[in-house]
Amino acid sequence: MKIGDFFGGLIENKKAEGVCEKTITEYKRLWEKVLIPSGVPEMDISQLKRNDASKILLAGQAHGVFGGQRGIVILRQLLRYIRDEGLNPAVNWWEITVPTMPRKVVEWLDPEEWEKVRNAFDLSSFTGLRDRAYVELLRATGFRPSEALSFTRDQIDWKKKQIKIKNGKPPYEDDIVYLTDECMKYLRLYLDVRNDNFPPVFVSLNGRKISLQNLRRSIKDEVRRAGITKRVHPYLFRKTFCTTLLFGGADIKSTQSLMRHKSERTTLRYYAAVSKARCKDVHQKLLNDPAEAPQLKVERMPNGEKMLISTAKVPGVPMTITHARILQKGETVDK
Repeated sequence: MKIGDFFGGLIENKKAEGVCEKTITEYKRLWEKVLIPSGVPEMDISQLKRNDASKILLAGQAHGVFGGQRGIVILRQLLRYIRDEGLNPAVNWWEITVPTMPRKVVEWLDPEEWEKVRNAFDLSSFTGLRDRAYVELLRATGFRPSEALSFTRDQIDWKKKQIKIKNGKPPYEDDIVYLTDECMKYLRLYLDVRNDNFPPVFVSLNGRKISLQNLRRSIKDEVRRAGITKRVHPYLFRKTFCTTLLFGGADIKSTQSLMRHKSERTTLRYYAAVSKARCKDVHQKLLNDPAEAPQLKVERMPNGEKMLISTAKVPGVPMTITHARILQKGETVDK
Protein backbone atom coordinates (compact mmCIF):
# COMPACT_ATOMS: atom_id res chain seq x y z
CA MET A 1 0.00 0.00 0.00
CA LYS A 2 1.14 3.53 -0.78
CA ILE A 3 1.94 5.97 2.02
CA GLY A 4 -0.47 8.51 0.53
CA ASP A 5 -3.39 6.09 0.87
CA PHE A 6 -3.45 6.76 4.62
CA PHE A 7 -3.53 10.59 4.58
CA GLY A 8 -7.34 10.78 4.57
CA GLY A 9 -7.49 8.50 7.60
CA LEU A 10 -4.90 10.64 9.41
CA ILE A 11 -7.01 13.77 8.84
CA GLU A 12 -10.15 12.11 10.18
CA ASN A 13 -8.18 10.87 13.18
CA LYS A 14 -6.93 14.37 13.90
CA LYS A 15 -10.46 15.76 13.72
CA ALA A 16 -11.61 13.10 16.19
CA GLU A 17 -8.81 14.16 18.55
CA GLY A 18 -10.17 17.72 18.52
CA VAL A 19 -7.38 19.31 16.48
CA CYS A 20 -8.48 22.81 15.39
CA GLU A 21 -9.58 23.47 11.82
CA LYS A 22 -6.65 25.82 11.21
CA THR A 23 -4.19 22.97 11.85
CA ILE A 24 -6.19 20.60 9.62
CA THR A 25 -6.08 23.18 6.83
CA GLU A 26 -2.32 23.56 7.26
CA TYR A 27 -1.87 19.77 7.08
CA LYS A 28 -3.75 19.70 3.78
CA ARG A 29 -1.83 22.66 2.39
CA LEU A 30 1.57 21.13 3.20
CA TRP A 31 0.43 17.78 1.82
CA GLU A 32 -0.40 19.38 -1.54
CA LYS A 33 2.54 21.81 -1.67
CA VAL A 34 5.37 19.84 -0.05
CA LEU A 35 4.75 16.10 0.36
CA ILE A 36 3.11 15.32 -2.98
CA PRO A 37 5.83 17.14 -5.00
CA SER A 38 8.46 15.18 -3.03
CA GLY A 39 7.11 11.89 -4.41
CA VAL A 40 7.10 10.24 -0.97
CA PRO A 41 3.30 9.65 -0.86
CA GLU A 42 3.61 7.44 -3.97
CA MET A 43 6.05 5.09 -2.25
CA ASP A 44 4.97 1.74 -0.86
CA ILE A 45 5.11 1.58 2.93
CA SER A 46 7.46 -1.40 2.62
CA GLN A 47 9.96 0.51 0.47
CA LEU A 48 10.34 3.75 2.41
CA LYS A 49 13.90 4.55 3.59
CA ARG A 50 15.08 7.05 6.18
CA ASN A 51 16.95 9.01 3.50
CA ASP A 52 13.68 9.63 1.65
CA ALA A 53 12.93 12.32 4.25
CA SER A 54 15.51 14.51 2.47
CA LYS A 55 13.15 14.66 -0.54
CA ILE A 56 10.56 16.36 1.67
CA LEU A 57 13.13 18.82 2.98
CA LEU A 58 14.12 19.67 -0.58
CA ALA A 59 10.51 20.15 -1.72
CA GLY A 60 9.82 22.29 1.35
CA GLN A 61 12.52 24.84 0.53
CA ALA A 62 10.11 26.59 -1.83
CA HIS A 63 7.69 27.19 1.05
CA GLY A 64 9.68 29.14 3.59
CA VAL A 65 12.23 28.33 6.26
CA PHE A 66 9.89 25.92 8.03
CA GLY A 67 8.28 24.29 4.97
CA GLY A 68 10.50 21.21 4.97
CA GLN A 69 10.46 20.82 8.75
CA ARG A 70 6.66 20.87 8.88
CA GLY A 71 6.53 18.39 6.01
CA ILE A 72 8.69 16.02 8.07
CA VAL A 73 6.34 16.44 11.04
CA ILE A 74 3.40 15.36 8.87
CA LEU A 75 5.35 12.34 7.59
CA ARG A 76 6.09 11.29 11.18
CA GLN A 77 2.42 11.69 12.11
CA LEU A 78 1.43 9.63 9.10
CA LEU A 79 3.87 6.81 9.87
CA ARG A 80 2.65 6.76 13.46
CA TYR A 81 -0.95 6.52 12.25
CA ILE A 82 -0.04 3.66 9.89
CA ARG A 83 1.61 1.79 12.77
CA ASP A 84 -1.45 2.37 14.98
CA GLU A 85 -3.53 0.82 12.21
CA GLY A 86 -1.62 -2.43 12.75
CA LEU A 87 0.75 -2.17 9.79
CA ASN A 88 4.55 -2.12 9.91
CA PRO A 89 6.14 0.40 7.56
CA ALA A 90 9.77 -0.14 6.62
CA VAL A 91 10.71 2.94 8.67
CA ASN A 92 9.27 3.71 12.11
CA TRP A 93 8.10 7.26 12.78
CA TRP A 94 10.64 7.83 15.54
CA GLU A 95 13.48 7.04 13.12
CA ILE A 96 12.65 10.14 11.07
CA THR A 97 14.43 13.07 12.72
CA VAL A 98 12.81 16.50 12.76
CA PRO A 99 15.51 18.96 11.62
CA THR A 100 16.51 21.74 13.98
CA MET A 101 15.51 25.11 12.59
CA PRO A 102 16.28 28.69 13.64
CA ARG A 103 14.04 29.90 16.43
CA LYS A 104 11.35 32.35 15.50
CA VAL A 105 12.16 35.87 16.60
CA VAL A 106 9.61 37.14 19.11
CA GLU A 107 8.46 40.59 17.99
CA TRP A 108 6.44 43.13 19.90
CA LEU A 109 5.75 46.86 20.13
CA ASP A 110 7.73 48.81 22.70
CA PRO A 111 5.85 51.64 24.51
CA GLU A 112 6.94 54.28 21.99
CA GLU A 113 5.95 52.13 19.01
CA TRP A 114 2.61 51.29 20.63
CA GLU A 115 1.78 54.97 21.05
CA LYS A 116 2.57 55.65 17.39
CA VAL A 117 0.44 52.73 16.21
CA ARG A 118 -2.59 53.41 18.40
CA ASN A 119 -2.61 57.05 17.29
CA ALA A 120 -2.41 56.13 13.62
CA PHE A 121 -6.17 55.59 13.32
CA ASP A 122 -8.56 58.31 12.19
CA LEU A 123 -11.17 58.42 14.95
CA SER A 124 -13.47 60.61 12.85
CA SER A 125 -14.16 57.64 10.55
CA PHE A 126 -16.09 54.45 11.32
CA THR A 127 -13.25 52.16 10.19
CA GLY A 128 -10.64 54.14 12.11
CA LEU A 129 -12.65 54.02 15.34
CA ARG A 130 -13.43 50.31 14.85
CA ASP A 131 -9.80 49.42 14.17
CA ARG A 132 -8.59 51.48 17.14
CA ALA A 133 -11.05 49.64 19.41
CA TYR A 134 -9.86 46.31 17.99
CA VAL A 135 -6.13 46.91 18.57
CA GLU A 136 -6.82 48.36 22.04
CA LEU A 137 -8.75 45.17 22.84
CA LEU A 138 -5.98 42.86 21.59
CA ARG A 139 -3.25 44.69 23.46
CA ALA A 140 -5.28 44.90 26.70
CA THR A 141 -6.56 41.32 26.79
CA GLY A 142 -4.15 39.11 24.86
CA PHE A 143 -7.02 37.94 22.65
CA ARG A 144 -6.06 35.77 19.70
CA PRO A 145 -7.09 37.83 16.62
CA SER A 146 -9.83 35.40 15.58
CA GLU A 147 -11.20 35.18 19.15
CA ALA A 148 -11.66 38.94 19.23
CA LEU A 149 -13.98 38.65 16.23
CA SER A 150 -16.04 35.79 17.63
CA PHE A 151 -17.67 37.30 20.72
CA THR A 152 -20.87 39.36 20.82
CA ARG A 153 -22.02 42.48 22.64
CA ASP A 154 -23.90 40.60 25.35
CA GLN A 155 -20.73 38.75 26.36
CA ILE A 156 -19.14 42.00 27.60
CA ASP A 157 -19.57 42.50 31.34
CA TRP A 158 -18.95 46.24 31.64
CA LYS A 159 -19.33 46.23 35.40
CA LYS A 160 -16.83 43.44 36.07
CA LYS A 161 -14.57 44.60 33.21
CA GLN A 162 -14.37 41.19 31.60
CA ILE A 163 -15.55 39.09 28.65
CA LYS A 164 -16.58 35.45 28.84
CA ILE A 165 -15.35 33.67 25.73
CA LYS A 166 -14.82 30.27 24.19
CA ASN A 167 -11.09 29.50 24.06
CA GLY A 168 -9.83 29.50 20.47
CA LYS A 169 -7.62 26.44 21.02
CA PRO A 170 -8.62 22.85 21.91
CA PRO A 171 -10.37 21.80 24.10
CA TYR A 172 -12.29 25.06 23.44
CA GLU A 173 -13.23 25.60 27.08
CA ASP A 174 -15.04 28.65 28.42
CA ASP A 175 -12.64 31.30 29.63
CA ILE A 176 -12.52 34.89 30.84
CA VAL A 177 -10.40 37.81 29.65
CA TYR A 178 -10.04 41.06 31.55
CA LEU A 179 -10.54 44.56 30.16
CA THR A 180 -8.74 47.79 30.96
CA ASP A 181 -10.39 51.19 31.35
CA GLU A 182 -8.70 52.47 28.18
CA CYS A 183 -9.84 49.46 26.20
CA MET A 184 -13.44 49.84 27.42
CA LYS A 185 -13.36 53.53 26.53
CA TYR A 186 -12.72 52.84 22.84
CA LEU A 187 -15.09 49.88 22.74
CA ARG A 188 -17.88 52.15 24.02
CA LEU A 189 -17.00 54.94 21.57
CA TYR A 190 -17.08 52.48 18.68
CA LEU A 191 -20.31 50.74 19.73
CA ASP A 192 -22.02 54.11 20.32
CA VAL A 193 -21.61 55.07 16.65
CA ARG A 194 -23.12 51.77 15.50
CA ASN A 195 -26.73 52.18 14.36
CA ASP A 196 -27.54 48.49 14.14
CA ASN A 197 -28.42 45.69 16.54
CA PHE A 198 -26.18 43.09 14.95
CA PRO A 199 -24.69 40.96 17.80
CA PRO A 200 -21.00 40.69 16.64
CA VAL A 201 -18.85 43.46 18.09
CA PHE A 202 -16.69 44.05 15.03
CA VAL A 203 -18.49 44.54 11.74
CA SER A 204 -17.77 45.84 8.24
CA LEU A 205 -19.22 48.99 6.69
CA ASN A 206 -22.24 47.04 5.49
CA GLY A 207 -23.05 45.90 9.03
CA ARG A 208 -21.91 42.31 8.60
CA LYS A 209 -19.35 40.46 10.70
CA ILE A 210 -15.93 41.45 9.38
CA SER A 211 -13.37 38.83 8.38
CA LEU A 212 -9.93 38.74 9.94
CA GLN A 213 -8.38 39.12 6.48
CA ASN A 214 -10.26 42.37 5.78
CA LEU A 215 -9.56 43.76 9.24
CA ARG A 216 -5.87 42.91 8.90
CA ARG A 217 -5.73 44.74 5.57
CA SER A 218 -7.53 47.77 7.01
CA ILE A 219 -5.11 48.05 9.95
CA LYS A 220 -2.11 47.61 7.65
CA ASP A 221 -3.28 50.41 5.34
CA GLU A 222 -3.98 52.86 8.18
CA VAL A 223 -0.65 52.21 9.87
CA ARG A 224 1.21 52.60 6.59
CA ARG A 225 -0.51 55.92 5.85
CA ALA A 226 0.75 57.14 9.23
CA GLY A 227 4.33 56.53 8.05
CA ILE A 228 5.01 53.50 10.27
CA THR A 229 7.35 51.11 8.48
CA LYS A 230 7.31 48.26 11.00
CA ARG A 231 5.20 45.27 9.94
CA VAL A 232 2.06 45.58 12.06
CA HIS A 233 -0.47 42.73 12.11
CA PRO A 234 -3.17 41.66 14.60
CA TYR A 235 -1.13 38.92 16.28
CA LEU A 236 1.59 41.46 17.09
CA PHE A 237 -0.71 43.02 19.70
CA ARG A 238 -1.14 39.69 21.51
CA LYS A 239 2.65 39.36 21.64
CA THR A 240 2.86 42.93 22.93
CA PHE A 241 0.37 42.07 25.68
CA CYS A 242 2.59 39.19 26.81
CA THR A 243 5.89 41.09 26.74
CA THR A 244 4.28 44.07 28.52
CA LEU A 245 3.28 41.74 31.37
CA LEU A 246 6.77 40.27 31.61
CA PHE A 247 8.55 43.62 31.41
CA GLY A 248 6.21 44.79 34.16
CA GLY A 249 7.35 41.98 36.45
CA ALA A 250 4.50 39.47 36.07
CA ASP A 251 5.52 35.90 36.96
CA ILE A 252 5.50 33.09 34.42
CA LYS A 253 2.43 31.31 35.80
CA SER A 254 0.29 34.45 35.85
CA THR A 255 1.40 35.35 32.34
CA GLN A 256 0.67 31.82 31.12
CA SER A 257 -2.83 32.02 32.60
CA LEU A 258 -3.58 35.45 31.13
CA MET A 259 -2.23 34.40 27.72
CA ARG A 260 -4.17 31.12 28.03
CA HIS A 261 -1.13 29.13 26.92
CA LYS A 262 -1.61 25.39 27.30
CA SER A 263 2.11 24.86 27.82
CA GLU A 264 4.42 26.87 30.03
CA ARG A 265 7.12 26.37 27.41
CA THR A 266 5.26 28.70 25.04
CA THR A 267 5.26 31.45 27.66
CA LEU A 268 8.95 30.86 28.37
CA ARG A 269 9.75 31.74 24.73
CA TYR A 270 8.48 35.25 25.43
CA TYR A 271 10.30 35.35 28.77
CA ALA A 272 13.57 34.44 27.05
CA ALA A 273 13.04 37.22 24.49
CA VAL A 274 12.30 39.79 27.22
CA SER A 275 15.34 38.67 29.24
CA LYS A 276 17.53 39.07 26.17
CA ALA A 277 16.13 42.55 25.52
CA ARG A 278 16.92 43.54 29.11
CA CYS A 279 20.55 42.52 28.62
CA LYS A 280 21.19 45.59 26.49
CA ASP A 281 19.74 47.88 29.16
CA VAL A 282 21.98 46.30 31.81
CA HIS A 283 25.02 46.51 29.53
CA GLN A 284 24.42 50.17 28.66
CA LYS A 285 23.65 51.15 32.25
CA LEU A 286 26.75 49.57 33.75
CA LEU A 287 29.26 50.19 30.97
CA ASN A 288 28.00 53.40 29.37
CA ASP A 289 27.07 55.39 32.46
CA PRO A 290 30.14 56.36 34.55
CA ALA A 291 27.92 56.99 37.57
CA GLU A 292 26.61 53.42 37.50
CA ALA A 293 29.72 51.58 36.36
CA PRO A 294 31.94 49.84 38.97
CA GLN A 295 35.05 51.87 39.83
CA LEU A 296 38.36 49.99 39.94
CA LYS A 297 41.61 51.09 41.54
CA VAL A 298 44.78 49.53 42.92
CA GLU A 299 45.94 50.28 46.48
CA ARG A 300 48.92 49.05 48.44
CA MET A 301 48.03 47.51 51.79
CA PRO A 302 50.02 48.07 55.02
CA ASN A 303 51.62 44.64 54.61
CA GLY A 304 52.93 45.63 51.18
CA GLU A 305 50.49 43.60 49.09
CA LYS A 306 48.68 45.25 46.18
CA MET A 307 44.90 44.99 46.27
CA LEU A 308 42.40 45.62 43.46
CA ILE A 309 39.41 47.47 44.92
CA SER A 310 36.05 47.51 43.11
CA THR A 311 33.14 49.76 44.10
CA ALA A 312 29.72 49.08 42.59
CA LYS A 313 26.23 50.43 43.25
CA VAL A 314 23.70 47.83 44.29
CA PRO A 315 19.96 48.62 44.67
CA GLY A 316 19.18 49.27 48.32
CA VAL A 317 22.86 49.48 49.34
CA PRO A 318 24.79 52.80 49.31
CA MET A 319 28.01 51.21 48.05
CA THR A 320 29.44 47.72 47.73
CA ILE A 321 33.21 47.38 48.06
CA THR A 322 35.05 44.23 47.07
CA HIS A 323 38.77 43.48 47.34
CA ALA A 324 40.98 41.14 45.35
CA ARG A 325 44.67 40.64 46.02
CA ILE A 326 46.82 41.01 42.91
CA LEU A 327 48.86 37.88 42.31
CA GLN A 328 52.60 38.15 41.90
CA LYS A 329 54.26 36.87 38.74
CA GLY A 330 54.29 33.08 38.74
CA GLU A 331 51.92 32.84 41.71
CA THR A 332 48.85 30.59 41.38
CA VAL A 333 45.49 30.54 43.12
CA ASP A 334 45.12 27.90 45.84
CA LYS A 335 42.27 25.57 45.07
